Amino acid sequence: MATDLAELVRARLAAKIEAGKRPSKADLEWLAATTESAALSSVEKKRSISKGETEIDVKVYHRDPYEAERISDEIYNRQRAKYPMKDGTVGSPMREVEAA
Repeated sequence: MATDLAELVRARLAAKIEAGKRPSKADLEWLAATTESAALSSVEKKRSISKGETEIDVKVYHRDPYEAERISDEIYNRQRAKYPMKDGTVGSPMREVEAA
């Protein structure tokens, strides 16, 4: 017996088609909702004209948001180490905040 939701939906659709029936709109919506789409990711690097620093933009798409966060953090940290800021820091420069 199929335990995966996507498998159950595909089995239901296959049974309907074999019986000569057309899948309902709801069946097709369930199929679309349970079908994995290709994960797209991007890493963009550009040089800031005003500061001369490398700006990094990381976008990771994953079904699990925590996994997407982990992956994006890993990529960002690796890129930040590869392209440090002019002052030598890997992250944003540290600045002291004056108390009001």
